[in-house]
Amino acid sequence: MEVKNVKILNKLPTIASFDIHVHGLILRELRLMETHGKTWIAFPSRQYEAEGKKKYFAYIGVETPKKDAFEKKVIELLASFLSQAPKQTTFTKDEEIPF
Repeated sequence: MEVKNVKILNKLPTIASFDIHVHGLILRELRLMETHGKTWIAFPSRQYEAEGKKKYFAYIGVETPKKDAFEKKVIELLASFLSQAPKQTTFTKDEEIPF
């Protein structure tokens, strides 16, 4: 498995987008997400509304028993890219924005 075309976005909850190359299959535009202390991989999806809330339907995915191992491996592969990226600067609502 290889990670390619990594783009560090740092637009929370999206940290990065990337492609995965595995056994001749290319999965494009996956996203590394983080919110509430949890990190996960989001597959390409479409947005829809249900019960007044935004939801997302992933076009592809990994079966539940293998999902955790897949995410762990992908996050390990992304680590070298993420360690070189500038960290996101966040502001609290009481801080003055510097421009």
